[in-house]
Amino acid sequence: MFPSPTTPMTPWTPEEVLGSRPTLLVHPEDRRRVLLYWRQARSRPGQHPAVDFRARVREGGWRTVETVASNL
Repeated sequence: MFPSPTTPMTPWTPEEVLGSRPTLLVHPEDRRRVLLYWRQARSRPGQHPAVDFRARVREGGWRTVETVASNL
């Protein structure tokens, strides 16, 4: 996983997420779906459709975000 620079949507910096389990930032109810998406992206080259999920924000709440995976 390559962490992109921080955005206002998810205020975590790459240094804060490197070495951690990225699934811990995904809402428990969304984890299974997001894990399946990431597994499929890893197993097939190319860009994949966007997936949206609730991500933990630094303040302790959740915010809906959208991500796109590219397997180079």
